[in-house]
Amino acid sequence: PIRIASLRLPAMTGIEKGLTKRRGRLKGVDIRPGSVRRARSESGLSLAGVAGQDLTRAAIHLIETGRSRPSMPTLELIASRTGKPLSYFLAPSQEPATAVIAARIDEVELLLQTNRFQLAIALGQRVIGEAGIPAALAHLHLWIGIAMLRSDRRGPGREHLARARHLFSDLDNRLMGLEAADWEGAALIADGDAAAMPLLEEALAACRQLVPVPAGLESRLLGRLAQHHALQQDWDRAVALYQAALEPVSEGQELTRQARHQESMAAAYAAAGEVARATAYTNRALAIHQVLSERTAAAALRSRLGYALLKQGALEEAERHLTDALGRLRELGGEGGTGDAILGLGELRLAQGRVADAREMVGQATELARRFQQPLNAALAEMLSGRLAADQGAATEADERFERAITMLHGLGARDRLIECRTAFAEVLERRGDTKGALSQAKLALAASRPGSGAAAATAADQPDAKAGPPGD
Repeated sequence: PIRIASLRLPAMTGIEKGLTKRRGRLKGVDIRPGSVRRARSESGLSLAGVAGQDLTRAAIHLIETGRSRPSMPTLELIASRTGKPLSYFLAPSQEPATAVIAARIDEVELLLQTNRFQLAIALGQRVIGEAGIPAALAHLHLWIGIAMLRSDRRGPGREHLARARHLFSDLDNRLMGLEAADWEGAALIADGDAAAMPLLEEALAACRQLVPVPAGLESRLLGRLAQHHALQQDWDRAVALYQAALEPVSEGQELTRQARHQESMAAAYAAAGEVARATAYTNRALAIHQVLSERTAAAALRSRLGYALLKQGALEEAERHLTDALGRLRELGGEGGTGDAILGLGELRLAQGRVADAREMVGQATELARRFQQPLNAALAEMLSGRLAADQGAATEADERFERAITMLHGLGARDRLIECRTAFAEVLERRGDTKGALSQAKLALAASRPGSGAAAATAADQPDAKAGPPGD
């Protein structure tokens, strides 16, 4: 099997080396009687499904019947395969500190699942200094890395995700190692780093070697690869990968309300000092949020597929997917996640000649970007506003919009989007008859697409006359 940890690993700290060093047979831990069998039954897995390629069915059977105590890495593997947190299995006789750490890790994950990223980062960084086992460290690095990535702190987020990938691999927990690789790939894509492609392709190959193949993870990896090809404007490949990534989404009822109720109960028991009950309610809330997360991810994939179809010129199919994605996201209550679908519909309306509808969509996307602090969507809305202004003959407004979008995209380090924006600006200038300005923007777009050209592109982006010609030329 492919070991994902062989890819682009950062140096480990002395503490982590000491924690992950193997010293003979690992000590077994006490677990709650019947917890492994119960978890397997609830997840619908067979003995072979839990064992995978890492353990034997006999080993799982002995653990289930209490005739063998699992090591912490083995228990962590069982937890990840059955979708249960570590605290679900740990017996009350375990060291109190271990149970407390497990409960805090659950709390970090819950904060992450409910989009409270700064709180998740702050708590995770406090707990990580107390975590004394590699499994705990690995999960904390993963949750912190995801929270940082989702709050636009990609640099430090990538470091945490790579470290999580390394630790999970050392624990032979391939599933969670691939989860970390998936998010690290997302960070690399956002940075325009060419290393995203080999990392994600190798992760996808390793994912397909797992028994059983985790369909949700496979779908996300396919979606990441599709996003990479879309940014390269390889629309045929992007569409094919998006279509492969889409899966049916199970419908839930009042899931958000149920999750909030479970969170409230967890908070109440935690305040009363009843850690076990607080953890139980936390776990229930996490399970609900996991379902919501999968449904949201599928809707986002549908939105990206719609955009890729739009770029192919398949307007009718694009409209169907974008409209469906927007409806699903609104139904899930994730208003902040609707920006991509709304921007896609805005561009679609422009292509259909429905200018008033396009302006309305851009206005909605701009307002959402402001409310939910989404700088990339704000920049893309400016770019689309520039195209709208150009089509209406408002040259000065178009130039101002494009220049603002270029400045914002450069500040975000969004190289692929910056290239797209400069290319669109060049087309607008060429149609206007400003050949000199169009050539300037085309050259800057070409320079930005070449490795090591960031400095040149940045200098040009900061110059007010980068258009190289007055608006009326």
